[in-house]
Amino acid sequence: MGRCRFSHPIASEQVPDLMKALADGRSADVGQVSFSKDEHGLWGTDPYGADFFLGEELDESRILACVATYHDPEFIHPAEYSH
Repeated sequence: MGRCRFSHPIASEQVPDLMKALADGRSADVGQVSFSKDEHGLWGTDPYGADFFLGEELDESRILACVATYHDPEFIHPAEYSH
């Protein structure tokens, strides 16, 4: 299967292509966040390479919120915490 790549921020007219790619079983990247769907649901990989589960169904709003979070400079990833 192929992989689709979209820049961040993803243009609203590209969102249907993103959703179709995932529905068709292809992987998709938006900026530094990757998404894929399997028989268990929708998975993501963050910029640090950590996998996370988004849910059992394709949810456009959840995907876009996830992309926005990982590209938000105010979001501190757990890998960046220091003591």
